[in-house]
Amino acid sequence: MRARAITLLIGIACASVLGCSNADKKIDRDLPERREREPEPRPSAEASPGDFPVIEIGANRAVRMDGVLAGDTTPMVELQQLQKLDELFNVLKEKRELWKSSRADKPFPGVAGVRVQPDTSGFALKSVMQTAAFAGYPTLSLQIIGAPDIYDVTMQLPSPPGSVSRVVMDVGVKQEGAKDLGFFVAWKVGDTLTEENDVAADKLGVVVCDRWRAPPTAHDGTTDRGVVVHWGNVTPASDLAKILGAIQGCASAPRVELSIR
Repeated sequence: MRARAITLLIGIACASVLGCSNADKKIDRDLPERREREPEPRPSAEASPGDFPVIEIGANRAVRMDGVLAGDTTPMVELQQLQKLDELFNVLKEKRELWKSSRADKPFPGVAGVRVQPDTSGFALKSVMQTAAFAGYPTLSLQIIGAPDIYDVTMQLPSPPGSVSRVVMDVGVKQEGAKDLGFFVAWKVGDTLTEENDVAADKLGVVVCDRWRAPPTAHDGTTDRGVVVHWGNVTPASDLAKILGAIQGCASAPRVELSIR
C-alpha cells in the first residue's frame, strides 16, 4: 500500500487534546517512531487551512471537534443503529455558516478531517460521517490514529432522477448477518452486476488495481466511472482503511465514494 508523506495544513487550536503540530515538517518514514499528524483536508483555493474542522472519535467513543467535546457514539454502538449526532451537527453547521457569512461570493468547500481509533465500529464512524455530510461536509480526509496515511473520500449521495447510468466498481467487506467474511470486488453497470470476486486481504491491493485497469466491456470510456466502498456496521475502521489503502495504492487512483448503507 502506497503511503503518503503528510504535511499538516490544518491550523487547529492548541487546546486540542492532541496539542499543536509542527506544520513545517513532513513525516520521515525512516524513523522508527512516527509522530501522529492531524488529517489534512485538501483545501480549495478559496479557503485557508484553518477553515477546516477536525473531528475525532476517541478510545472512549467520545467525539471532539477541534479538541472540543461534541458528542458521544456510545449509544450508536450499544443500540447498534446509525444516528445523527445533534451536538456535532450544530457545531459543524455553525462553522459552515460563519465561513459563508464572511465569504458570501465564494463556494463553500465542505471538507473536514476525521481521526478514529483502529477498532472504531461502523456504527460510530458512519454516524459521524453521515452527520458531517448532513451539516454540509460531504468530503472527508480520514486517518486512523497511530497511522500516517490519509484517505480522501466523499460520502455517496443519491443520483438525481434521469441521471446517466454509471459504471461503478464496488469494493467492500463481504458479510453474512453481522459477521465479516472477507473482502469483495465487483463491477456494476447501472443497477446490473456484471462480475464479482471474493478477495483475500493480502491480495486486495493487486485485485483492486487490476480490476480498475480493466473495466467491463459495457464501459466505452465516456460513461462516468467511479469506486464505491461498502463496509459493515460492525466492521472496524482498520478494515475500512485496508480497502481505502488498496484503492489509493493504484497508479491512477480513482475517486472514492463511501456508502453508508
